[in-house]
Amino acid sequence: MCIRDRFRHSVKNMYIGIVPLIAVIALAAPAVIHYVYAGKYDDSVILVYIFLAASLVKPVGYVAGIILSACGHIRLDNRNCWIAAMVNIVVNYFLIPRYGVIGAAIASVLSFMVLTVLHYFSMRKNIFTI
Repeated sequence: MCIRDRFRHSVKNMYIGIVPLIAVIALAAPAVIHYVYAGKYDDSVILVYIFLAASLVKPVGYVAGIILSACGHIRLDNRNCWIAAMVNIVVNYFLIPRYGVIGAAIASVLSFMVLTVLHYFSMRKNIFTI
């Protein structure tokens, strides 16, 4: 089995586990937060949904990052992480003053997505083309 097939298989298996879990959390979060905190934090449910959005792209980035490192491209992995961290800092700078904690959550999700895209294209360019 080639690396491309292992990548697809690994991501598929992660989604098999993650998608049902995301569905359960998405459905249960409002009720659980309401009952556990007696309605005090009902507005925070939106944060759960924002972070669940990141969970939909995270498996691809995670597996791609592992493959990059395993194939000796740790420098690319580190570069991608630094770029995503800088994106997070810049987006936080603009969103937190206006949107508060929701802005911080959006910035985190954007940095997760940037990291995923960078890892995936780095893997495609440096490993799949071999």
